[in-house]
Order: sequence, then C-alpha cells, then structure tokens
Amino acid sequence: MDPVAPKFNAKAMLVAGRVVHEPFETPMKMTQSALVVSGVTHNLLGAVNESFIKSFEALGARGPAKLATSLLGRVSATIPASTDQAKKATEVFWTPFSNSMHDVGFSMSNPFAAFYAQRAGFPAPGSSEELQQTLKDIIDSPTGERWPAPPPPAEEEPAPTPSPPAGEKPAPTPGDGGGDKKPPPAGEKPAPTPPPPGDGGGDKKPPPTDDGDDKTPTKGDGSPPPQTATAS
Repeated sequence: MDPVAPKFNAKAMLVAGRVVHEPFETPMKMTQSALVVSGVTHNLLGAVNESFIKSFEALGARGPAKLATSLLGRVSATIPASTDQAKKATEVFWTPFSNSMHDVGFSMSNPFAAFYAQRAGFPAPGSSEELQQTLKDIIDSPTGERWPAPPPPAEEEPAPTPSPPAGEKPAPTPGDGGGDKKPPPAGEKPAPTPPPPGDGGGDKKPPPTDDGDDKTPTKGDGSPPPQTATAS
C-alpha cells in the first residue's frame, strides 16, 4: 500500500480534471478514426471498382455496357486523387486543430492534476518538462491506474572507495601490527617467541599422588621389613 494514499478531496479533483479534459480529446479521436476510415474506404472502393471492370471485360460487354465500363474507369482514376486530397486536408487542418485542442484540454486540467499530485506524494520534478509530463500521465494514466501512485524511490548506490595515488602504499589495516614486517639482519637470530599465557615458562612437574604421603615398601604379608641396627 502506498504510504501517502490520496484522500477523497484529491480523488474528487482528479475526476473533475478528467471531466474537463475529455471534451478536448474529441477532435483528436475523430481525426484518428477519420484517417482509418478514409483509408479503408478508399481501398475497398478501389478493389470493388476494379473487380467490376474486370467482370465487364471478361463478359465482352457491348453497346450501353461499354458506357458503364468507361464510368468505372473514371472512378478508378479519381480514387488516388481523393486519397491525396484527404491526406492533405488532414495534415493541413485536422491534425494541427486536434493537437491544439489536446493541449488546451491539458492546460485546463493541469491545476486539478497538480492538486492530486501534491496530495498523493509525487516528488517535485526538476524541470518544467518533467512537470508537464507528470501531470499528463496523471490525467491520461497510460498504465490504466484509476488513482496513479508516485514511483518508488530509487536505491542509493554505495560510494566507491577512493584508490590511493600511484606510488603510495595503502594505509595498514587495524590489527596488522602497524605496517610491513621487516626481516631480521643477517647473522642475527630472531627473538624467541614468548610462551602462551598460563604456561608459566618453566618445566612441568609431575602431578602429586592422591594422598600426598610417601609410601613405604612392605613385605608380602603387609608388615614392614625389620630395621637393622647400626654401630654407634
């Protein structure tokens, strides 16, 4: 659903603008239909007339029938001239007249379309040509929408990362150690790697026994061995 839906007042103004504009579209529609009908009529009349002429010639008409053949021939000769005359009248008068009435209808309906565009949330155009085209699209609605909606906003593309100048090294990234690592000089041993935390850095001692006392060896029956006296 459009976030800025037109209300009743905006829709009523759009309907009024279309009502005002519609009578000025009549000359344009009549001119277009006249061009189509005129072309079809001339083509149909020429085809029918030629078929009659060929039929009379095939029958070998004599006497008064020859007069009809002559008349049909004159009709065929006038069809191209009639077509040219209709085309000239259309180009000289009817087409300019229809276009001018078409523009007058748009100029009278533009205030209604502008009110609707403002209430429906259409973006402000950058030039007068874009404004005129937007108002025409609202009145005519080429997509067939009853209540035209503004186009969705275009997605912004991320800005490209600028590349460093030629001959300059890129800046070090965080955690890199502040730059490039240099190898140690020749004949010098590298510094020892410190032990990991919690290692203590010394020799590991064996873990104590469970009871913590030294065990005295005993005999097979469990009694301690006899102690020998030493000379004092």
